[in-house]
Amino acid sequence: MKKINVLHVITRLDKGGAPKNTLLTVSGLDKERYRVTLLSGPSRNPEEDLEERTTKAGVECAVLDELVRPIRPWTDLRAVLKLARFMRRHKLHIVHTHTSKAGVVGRLAFLLARSPLLVHASHGHVFTGFYGPVLSTILLWLDRFLSLFTHRIVALTRRGMEEQIHLGVAPRRKFAVVPSGVELERFTEASVDAVAKREQLGLPPVGPLLGVAAELDPRKGHRYLLEAMPLVLRRRPDAVLLVMGHGPLRQDLEARISLMNLEGSVRMLGHREDMPEMLSLLDVLVLPSLNEGMGRVVVEAMACAKPVVASNVMGIPELVEDGVTGLLCRPADPQDLAEKILRLLEDSEPARKMGAAGKERVYPRYDASRMVAAYEALYEALLKEKGLLPADHAKSGKARP
Repeated sequence: MKKINVLHVITRLDKGGAPKNTLLTVSGLDKERYRVTLLSGPSRNPEEDLEERTTKAGVECAVLDELVRPIRPWTDLRAVLKLARFMRRHKLHIVHTHTSKAGVVGRLAFLLARSPLLVHASHGHVFTGFYGPVLSTILLWLDRFLSLFTHRIVALTRRGMEEQIHLGVAPRRKFAVVPSGVELERFTEASVDAVAKREQLGLPPVGPLLGVAAELDPRKGHRYLLEAMPLVLRRRPDAVLLVMGHGPLRQDLEARISLMNLEGSVRMLGHREDMPEMLSLLDVLVLPSLNEGMGRVVVEAMACAKPVVASNVMGIPELVEDGVTGLLCRPADPQDLAEKILRLLEDSEPARKMGAAGKERVYPRYDASRMVAAYEALYEALLKEKGLLPADHAKSGKARP
């Protein structure tokens, strides 16, 4: 049986939500039915097991040095031309682009290569909270143009889809919703020796632990959480905030912590490979983002039965039902953020119930296997529409949950 040839394109495979989503997708696709290639730009902090993981999963990998996240017109043009040649050589059935920049470069290359089918996963749009009004408008119009040639646009949440429809990115018929998948069992079955872990991290033996796990980037709203901490500490002076993640804002955040005399109450822990243990250790996960496609770490925390305080932006409310699985706060509002955190710290029973409700909500709906099955179904529906699906292709794969 002829395999379906699929190319996934992303700017870089750093440690983050969109790269994890992409890796889980390409690794999980049924290799009896699909020949999968993953192409990315150079990564600053790649997944450590990337080569081993993709090789074991039967995924071919390639790196295109010109495929970078910043906007660089001449470099971007070279990336489009090189990527188009790559697409023509590989005789693809499906091109699947991920995130905004790869979506622009990859879709322009698709037009030159004339491959049959194009899928774009936005992982949250960049039309608010990223750039100024002029550049945001230009990018929106560019996305509207590219969407004319895109067969499906994948949103992580229904709310994210509705926002893009409202902005005129594309008509409703072009959209599909596929939630970001998580290896849920790693989190639902996680346990931690809290005493030993606190000692290992140099934390006080008792006292509430807050945590934020996100790229250290302005759109993640870390500065507002730091501004909220003095308000939290007035009523809970024993609280400690654990900041997990890497990114360009690290030095700025460390300077803010020092200036605000928060060194004893805020710990910068960098990237963590032990996220199931770290989330299990927390009392509350906080995600103060200004822009968030879905909030993958929210799913992970809920799988660990932890309550969440998060910004009421984009796809987050689809996970965090206010007062049921956590609390929603106004974005960029340290006062409101502090009040919501304190509500959970000062009343443990509602916090426990929210954590339990969150675990029930995400399992098994957000399991990675369900995401992969949804993409396979999407691919096969599009191939069938185009008359490219072999007659026995849909019947030959493994059973999916």
